[in-house]
Amino acid sequence: MSSYHREADDDPLFKAQRITYLNRFRYCRICDDYVLRNERSIDHIIPMWRYAGKYWFKENWQMLCPVCHNAKTKIEGTPII
Repeated sequence: MSSYHREADDDPLFKAQRITYLNRFRYCRICDDYVLRNERSIDHIIPMWRYAGKYWFKENWQMLCPVCHNAKTKIEGTPII
């Protein structure tokens, strides 16, 4: 888990905004399949480690199903620190 994820997990405002966002969007932005509530996840369009903003900037969010999110994350890679 990256430091970005740990920071987001500890942020109560982010948690509240995340719940609201995930309740609003029900279809995967990539495959357009319906996603059950407990399987929805926020994807950062530009990965957090590349994005100049912060994890809570909703302009950089999209809702993805687990399959699309995992595939996108695998393609993007992770930073070398």
